[in-house]
Amino acid sequence: MPQSSPTPRRGRPGYDRQTLLAECVELFNRHGYEATSMGMLATHLGISKSAIYHHVESKEAILDHAVTEALDALEACLDDVVASGADAGAQVEAAIRGTLGVLAEKQPEVTLLLRLRGNSAVELAAVERRREITRRLGDLLGIRLPLLVGLAIMVTAASAGAISGRVSA
Repeated sequence: MPQSSPTPRRGRPGYDRQTLLAECVELFNRHGYEATSMGMLATHLGISKSAIYHHVESKEAILDHAVTEALDALEACLDDVVASGADAGAQVEAAIRGTLGVLAEKQPEVTLLLRLRGNSAVELAAVERRREITRRLGDLLGIRLPLLVGLAIMVTAASAGAISGRVSA
């Protein structure tokens, strides 16, 4: 019996939760979190706002998911480095490689994280977690906060396309 090809899908595009979140983060990074409305997200996705709400509770829930993903990955990286029990030099190298790996793997989420201003409870909590990660990394590297802030600014510029280059492992 001949197999029939599946009927092409008609109507609006369907999104799974992960794809929808990724598209929303991309739009937040392009226009800014505060400047991006649920209406803009719906238009960009080609679906209704209610279809977005089928996947997420609110715009802030999208932000929370994205920055939590980035923060969890950065914290796990530093936890693994400290738990390794390696000598200080090896820990520094592992921390740099690990955090750069997270930055590369989760670039959209980390970019969004670095652009937060602390204007909501979710943003404030994320900024505090980010500061704690910065402090931990600074302690591990033995450098002061202003230097790490400069590094964070460079990473933000790189993720925004203002700086390009390659890091080899």
